Amino acid sequence: SGAGDSNTAVLYGGRAAAPSGTTQCRTENFDGTSWSRGPNMPIAVGIGGQAGTATGASMISGYKTSSPYAITDHQFYDCNVTFCVGAWEQQANTTRCMYTNAGFGGSPTDAMVAGGIGQGPSYQCSEQYDGTSWSNGGNLITGRYAIAGTGTQNAGLVFGGASPDQNKAEEYNGSSFASGNNMINNRTYGGSTGIQNAAFAIGATSPTTTCVEEYDGTNWSAGDALITGRGEGVHSTQGITNSSIVAGGYTSANPAGDRVTEEYNGSSW
Repeated sequence: SGAGDSNTAVLYGGRAAAPSGTTQCRTENFDGTSWSRGPNMPIAVGIGGQAGTATGASMISGYKTSSPYAITDHQFYDCNVTFCVGAWEQQANTTRCMYTNAGFGGSPTDAMVAGGIGQGPSYQCSEQYDGTSWSNGGNLITGRYAIAGTGTQNAGLVFGGASPDQNKAEEYNGSSFASGNNMINNRTYGGSTGIQNAAFAIGATSPTTTCVEEYDGTNWSAGDALITGRGEGVHSTQGITNSSIVAGGYTSANPAGDRVTEEYNGSSW
């Protein structure tokens, strides 16, 4: 999970490849040139919802290695990326245990999660955060897990997902989801960045892919391909599309997880 852009970014959490599947508590900050270690998360967790910015990021729910595996914890990172003196803190928990869910939101008081495993067989539920507590949001039209999301609580976008593999996209207006046009490809466990009317779908499990798609608020089109194909575990920041960064994920060279990072300059990776 991550937040920010190619100049100031934070990546956090994650999960090692099978068979261990060990979840991670690490945080790393990016200053536009290099990565440095930040404070550990209170709970090592992966495949949860991401939201926020580089200086105020959230890990929402997720999956951890030991029982209980699915959690409701909402972990918040308060940090200035250049001179990090902040730390992780616990905020109000979600009402449902969820993982492989879509998370999005542009500020600590503008977070949203939708879909995911752990909330029942339909995978349709969503929850909204107002800075103090979580409440029910509108249901997804098509329930799914391994879903990606980006945007804000009042102008969100979710796409892809599994059960079965999906190419469907839905837009959120603060109270309900509406169908958007389908992506070109089915995607599960992919990365995402941007806003509702200017978004990227990045990588995916198939088992890995360099494929990137761009959304303009109406249609999806093929974007510039990644240099390194990535599958499950790709970390992407929820920054703007012309200043995005991706890191990690399962690659063909390192199926247990890779450290390679790529930046997008508005036209190419």
